[in-house]
Amino acid sequence: MTCMTGLGACGSRSELRQQLDASDPEPRSLELCNNLDDDADGRVDETFRDDQGRYLSDQHCGACENGCDAQGSDVLETRCSLVAETPTCAATICAPGLAPTRAGGCAPRDMFLCLSCAQDTDCGPLSGAHCVDIGSEARCLVDCELGCAPGYVCNDQDVCAPESGSCRCDEGQTFDVACAADVPDRKPSDPVCLGRARCENGVLSECSTSAEICDGIDNDCNGTIDDGFRDARGSYSLDPANCGQCGASCLEDTQTELTLTCGGDPFAPRCVLQCPDARDGIQPGDKLDGDQDIASGCECAVTSLNDVAGPLLATGAMLDVNCDGADGVVVESIYVAPDGNDSWAGSPTRPLRTLSAAMDRARESLTSKLPRPHVFVASGSYTETLALPDGILLHGGYRRDFRALDPSAFQVELRAPLESQTPGGAALIATDAGKTATRIEWLTVRGRDATTDQAPTFAAYFVRPGRALTLRDVELYAGVPGRGSAGQDGLAGQTASATAGAGGRPRAALEDAARACMPSNANRVAGGVGGVIQCASVD
Repeated sequence: MTCMTGLGACGSRSELRQQLDASDPEPRSLELCNNLDDDADGRVDETFRDDQGRYLSDQHCGACENGCDAQGSDVLETRCSLVAETPTCAATICAPGLAPTRAGGCAPRDMFLCLSCAQDTDCGPLSGAHCVDIGSEARCLVDCELGCAPGYVCNDQDVCAPESGSCRCDEGQTFDVACAADVPDRKPSDPVCLGRARCENGVLSECSTSAEICDGIDNDCNGTIDDGFRDARGSYSLDPANCGQCGASCLEDTQTELTLTCGGDPFAPRCVLQCPDARDGIQPGDKLDGDQDIASGCECAVTSLNDVAGPLLATGAMLDVNCDGADGVVVESIYVAPDGNDSWAGSPTRPLRTLSAAMDRARESLTSKLPRPHVFVASGSYTETLALPDGILLHGGYRRDFRALDPSAFQVELRAPLESQTPGGAALIATDAGKTATRIEWLTVRGRDATTDQAPTFAAYFVRPGRALTLRDVELYAGVPGRGSAGQDGLAGQTASATAGAGGRPRAALEDAARACMPSNANRVAGGVGGVIQCASVD
């Protein structure tokens, strides 16, 4: 194991910081949404975030420049809203026949009509769907404001109900109903497969399934929700007409020569510039939209497909050498930032909030088909105890967009909480880490102060570290140790067996003619006889 520690001096400016200052000589007073502290008040993008650090404006929803103005064939209007505590461009107006869902997309309005139910959640994803009593039965119906399907009318409960006032198929009635389709080899524990049947003048047709559509439901009952629209990571990236979520289309006319496609953050896709070099696969030399800013075009030149962490003090395409939007290989990495959320995907635009959650995700991924062993950390203070698993590589010192690396400018500090119960209040602990390549670099670790007398303090505590464990450019600071306890009183001294004698009395010195002291016995005064005291037979 190699271990390097370093000390920083206050008042100095890093090389990268000086470069940034030189490129922008005029100090900014207006905060912009760019992952930087433009007004130098110690906060990043505070104008665009709420008190929990979430980007909730329609122009910057979940991340800077992630606007909610994109419209598609299904979703006609969106607003930035919290969906499962995640900022999402949620649909507010959908195309005819569709309605907004609780997940922020659009889904067929009539899919669950007249389905037997026990509660509202049995009636599908629509926010305006309810389980109501009609004709002495509990059935799924939708609010009148969503519009009524053919054969349905708005009743006194403000829901769309069959004209007869009942979901039973009576003579003279014609309307569609939801039903449970019969699926071969279906187990009793499997979810009900939703199908459609038609009531035609008192005769109800057989229940049949439909083709898969993007609506958050397994329409074709093959066991996979929205297959054909989601990739292996579960991201909606396969269909440009449903990018990031159902109904978010990248196929609309931009009124310019620009063509958009579904891309960007692979865990949170959105509409980005379609670069010609990306159509036949990515190779070194290709030009891509690395900063994911349409205005800058395909500005990033790929120099390597294997984007390892670093180098120090690099920024932009010099750091993001594979032009995938952040340092490292994004699909093999987890990203953490102070404004993140542990329920998010852990990607550059949807980072996690805590290092502990990142360690858990990374460790679990090591045994999956899509391992993510690298953890990249944006500048900030993280008050938590970090347990480092074997095989994880932790990299600190990044700007919030993970496209600039300077540990002195973008400091990452891990600080043990006051309630920490780790040995010596250590902020970093590890057991059996280093059997395989395990690394920590470019961060500061501070242990907790001792809470009792005589207690030791540690910054890091490793048990059985392996030879493959590396700490590089890590500053370790133990807390203040406990006070030492008072010593015990010693034994009383013994009485001298022989007392010391008195010496001769002092007298004036005798000098010669040159007024120098004469070296004779006349100028010597004898001392007294020494005393004697013994302790355990030793003089």
